[in-house]
Parts: sequence; C-alpha cells; structure tokens
Amino acid sequence: TNAFVVLPNNHNNIATRTTRSNTRITTSNLYEAPVTFAGTGPRQVDMNQYNLPLDVIEQQWIANIVAKTVDTEGGIFLGVENNRELFVDVVTVSLPRSSKSQSQSQSQSQSLGIGLVELAGGRSDGIGITVVSELIEGGLVDASGVDIMPGDSISSISVVRKNQSFVPTSTSSNDNDNNNGNGSGSMLLSDNQETITARTECLGYDATVDAIRSLPPVQSNDEQLIIKVKRLRRKPIVTVNLKYPPSTKQEQQQQQLLQNNHRNLQHQ
Repeated sequence: TNAFVVLPNNHNNIATRTTRSNTRITTSNLYEAPVTFAGTGPRQVDMNQYNLPLDVIEQQWIANIVAKTVDTEGGIFLGVENNRELFVDVVTVSLPRSSKSQSQSQSQSQSLGIGLVELAGGRSDGIGITVVSELIEGGLVDASGVDIMPGDSISSISVVRKNQSFVPTSTSSNDNDNNNGNGSGSMLLSDNQETITARTECLGYDATVDAIRSLPPVQSNDEQLIIKVKRLRRKPIVTVNLKYPPSTKQEQQQQQLLQNNHRNLQHQ
C-alpha cells in the first residue's frame, strides 16, 4: 500500500510533560511539520468551506519522513498525496476534561466519544494512520461542540492542570544567620500549570488508543483538554483580474492563482 512510509526510528517517547511556574519553566516541545497553507495574520474566512468528502480524505492521507537537521528534530508526520491542490491544516480545540453534576461531590471523567478507524497499520512498531470515524452522541467532544469531524487525524492530546505549592523565598545573609538552628523561613504560595501531552500522529489504532490511555486520570474540575487534529482541505483559489496600461493595448485578462507548497502563488 502507498498509505504510509516506513520510518527507521521508533516511537518510544509518546508522552511529554511541561511544567510552568512563576519561578521556572521546564518544557519538552514536540516538533510539528510545517503547515503548507498559512498567512501573516488571523484567517478572515471560514476554512471549513474548503473541507473534503470523507472518501477523498481516506485516499489522500500519507505519512512523510522528515529528516533530522540542525533546525528540526525530524520524525514522521502526516501529509497529503495531492499536495498541489490539497494541504494539511492544523486545528486545535480546547474543552473541559471533566463533568460534574449538582449531585456529585467529586469530578468525574467523561468519555471523549471519538470513534477511530485505522487506514494503515498492523505493524509491530505501531506506525500507521488513524483517523476519526465518528463522534459519539453524549461524549465529551460532542457535548462540547468543538470543531472535530470525521476524517481528522488526532496529532496530540494534552491535559492542562493547575497546581499550587509552597516554595521557599530567598533570604539575605543576615536572615540566614538569624534562622540558623531554628529551621524557620519564609514560604511563598506558587501557582503552577502542568501540561501532559500524548503524541498520536502517524500511529496505528492500538498505539493511538494506548497513547491516549497513558494520560493521567482527572484530578480536578478545572482541568482542560487541548486536542490538536490535522485536517485535509482544498487550497483556496483566487481569481485575479489583470489590467494593463492603455499604452500596451492589451486586453484585460483573468487568471486563477493557487498557493503552492512554498507559500507562493502559482498559475492554475
């Protein structure tokens, strides 16, 4: 099958953790493949008008090897077969992780409610392509109304939670001398934000489910889920009217321009 390309490296590091506080930030970033369609500011149109039928999406998903360079980590990332007319877009949604009714005293985890189907896989190393097949009614995603649809491929899921802890404050040398032997000292209440991420891009069905299950259980009601999906879309086509100076005696022309992979416009 041409659905995916073999990656010689493995996918051992599925989950990464980022801890943020008011004194120090420790982070482990995931490399993302460049988005083939992007602008210099917020998008001014509804990009969902460029979505594709599900049967087209299933035929177009591929996986590409990105070689490691000085500037990039490299890895295997989702791509599109027809990259002249289509592109891989990134959609990120945020939703509460837990549900709590008035009669409940503790937060309760709710199922994501995302059906998955494997387009390519069955490998011992877990590499493959898995996409959303349906949104189950009553699930967390369906109830939240976020922008996830069949044909999307989940790139990563992150749990964002807030923690509070006491940290010692810095003291002067005189304070240290005065505190020697009595164990006293000042403490500061610090707000921390912890992000735990499961990477699921270019994984088969079983590896995708295992990665999602590796996320920790719900601890509080204010936890958030950040879901990043990749979606195939048609590249927007722009119609341009060309008017020449009267001295050239050339008639007005109309051309269609299509954005290519290098973010430049080319003739259709």
